[in-house]
Amino acid sequence: MKEGLKPKKKTGPTEEELEELREMDFKIKSVVNDQPKFAIELCRNYADLAIKYGSIEHCIEYNYWYGVAYNLIGENQLAINYYLEAIKRTNKKKLTDVFYRTFISLGVCYRQIGNYVEAISCYTTALENKSKIYFDIIYNNMGVIYYNMGELDKAVNCFQNAYEIYKANGELVIALGVLNNIGRILTIQKKFVSSESVLTDAHKIAIDHGLQIEIVTSKFNLATLKFYLNAFEASYILLQESIEILNKYTNKQMEYSILFLLAKVCHKKGKTIESSQFYLRSMRLAKSISKIDFVKCVNEYSMFLNEQKRYKLAYRYLKLVVVYNRRYNVKSISNDLNKQRIFFENKERELKLVKLKQVTIINHELVKKAKLVEVRNRGLQEAVNALTDGQLLRSQMNPNFIYNTLNSISLLLKSNQNIKGQQYLLLFSKLMRDTYNKSSMEKITLLEELSIVDCYLKMELIRYGGSFSYEIKTDMRIDKRYYYVPPMIIQPIVENAFKHGLFRVDSKIRGNISIDITATRFHGVSPIGIKILISDNGIGIKDYRNFLKSLDQKSAILITQRRLKNFNKSFEKSSDLKIKHVKPMGCSVCLLIKNIKAQ
Repeated sequence: MKEGLKPKKKTGPTEEELEELREMDFKIKSVVNDQPKFAIELCRNYADLAIKYGSIEHCIEYNYWYGVAYNLIGENQLAINYYLEAIKRTNKKKLTDVFYRTFISLGVCYRQIGNYVEAISCYTTALENKSKIYFDIIYNNMGVIYYNMGELDKAVNCFQNAYEIYKANGELVIALGVLNNIGRILTIQKKFVSSESVLTDAHKIAIDHGLQIEIVTSKFNLATLKFYLNAFEASYILLQESIEILNKYTNKQMEYSILFLLAKVCHKKGKTIESSQFYLRSMRLAKSISKIDFVKCVNEYSMFLNEQKRYKLAYRYLKLVVVYNRRYNVKSISNDLNKQRIFFENKERELKLVKLKQVTIINHELVKKAKLVEVRNRGLQEAVNALTDGQLLRSQMNPNFIYNTLNSISLLLKSNQNIKGQQYLLLFSKLMRDTYNKSSMEKITLLEELSIVDCYLKMELIRYGGSFSYEIKTDMRIDKRYYYVPPMIIQPIVENAFKHGLFRVDSKIRGNISIDITATRFHGVSPIGIKILISDNGIGIKDYRNFLKSLDQKSAILITQRRLKNFNKSFEKSSDLKIKHVKPMGCSVCLLIKNIKAQ
């Protein structure tokens, strides 16, 4: 180089360098959708080359691809920064293809984060440059944003412009998608005649060209129209047909939309179980697709549960809506969440008060019944005291048992054991009723007598907390309906077993009472009668004679013995009632009763 001469400045990349930059651009374009993170690594190399070779055009490109890759991995703010950097480097006097691509992608990013004003501003800027490149995409995206903003007339105008361009360019699939959007918005605007016309045309075109996804879309939109017209059955059929077609394809967004509408249709049809299932399925899908759709779906399900009066579960889902609303700053959801929260909190308090009132009412009723029984029992006791010795033979209910029963009911109520109290009261009521009805009779069937004994034993089980067991066995040859016995003949013996036998032994030993009824010849001759053996594992009676001497004349054993003799009309040496000590411990009482045929 000659002295005094300076080297020429480099004005741009050489052809070889441009080719290298184009290859890098192509590589990123090929992998960005499937491998966005790998595309980011390639963008770093692309940026180094663009700066090194001094290519402004490719500096814009690498910033654009950075934005695309970061948008695909969900880093929207980083994507926006790179898009803005690409626009900043653009020569406004010489707009290229990347300028429009950048503005469209920037608008998509703003829409995804809910910043609709900035998104519209991006698309408006692109339209103002009076170049028809990408106008179809711009109008379509603007239609979506205006729809989300609730400006439906503007949305329809944008979609109509996009439809005309797509149709003119022969892009039938995209054109049908836009036409369906127009029909859907007309449905929301309640322009039902226009909506049905547009959607029917879209459906016909889709069928004529065999475009399955577009058929599903048009069916779904027609189902939405029918839903608005309260034609729920027609809507349900269209949605089921859509699901059948969609099962062959993978389109989560469409599947979510169909399931969500099915949930609402089933709700209107009164199919609450199906509705709940569809809501839950649509929620699972929405969670993997769109946070906005997920929050919307959860909020709708919360309202559904509220209508079903499942307030606690409804409130739980409402709280989930609030959490997601805060986390993702979802502004499109209703601002009435706080009012709903207050409503459900009040409902929860109301339900607690209702339950408390119900429990209080039940307690009052039980106390009233207990008092009524106590009053009736006082009258019964007075009647018992007034009975002659002959009448006493027929009325064997121990007054102490009645008083103990009332005390047990009172204790159960005081300790809030209302269910046990109710059971005990019902059993006692039945026992008292049977006592009143049967005690004045000369004889009752064995079946009726065993029913009284069983009722009494169940009461004692509740009273003593299941500290004993019992069993009643009857010989298969005995038809309990046709064998007669004196009324209340077994119960006093069983009660005596409790009083003098079971509850005098060690509390560690579990008590047991058995009642065994067999057929037998009465004193070895006809007629055939029955033998009732009542056994327990209590302390037993070792000295039977002294035991009998110690008995009061009105004791259950002696009264039962006299009643049996009167009933059997037998005064033979052989006794109708026998008591025996059982080794190693316990006692058995044997009753012999003649068979008296039914009249």
